[in-house]
Amino acid sequence: MILTTSSIMKATYMIRKYCLLFCLLLLCVALTSSFAVRYKDFSNVTGIQNLEASYHVLLTIKSIQQNPVTDHWYLPTVSLGQENDKNIPWGATLRTKTQSSGGGIVTYIQALLL
Repeated sequence: MILTTSSIMKATYMIRKYCLLFCLLLLCVALTSSFAVRYKDFSNVTGIQNLEASYHVLLTIKSIQQNPVTDHWYLPTVSLGQENDKNIPWGATLRTKTQSSGGGIVTYIQALLL
């Protein structure tokens, strides 16, 4: 059997094709297995579904309205305007450099701000 350049290229193409298909199959099996193991966590809904997000949005809007712009720069904040609402740890909030009032900026949307 004589090996030509075209037959080697065809063989290389077939090997790459089957390798890619095998990797995609492994990825699908891994994702399916991961979902099957954590299905109980996905189906365990605490509270009323989709209600927490609405309350979070309302809290953010109220916080932005009650605090000066230099405290939040129109970024999502969760600290209301009263003194007893300040310096309360809430998730992964960060203070801005100008924020002396004890509030925090919510950091879960940082990728959208870049």
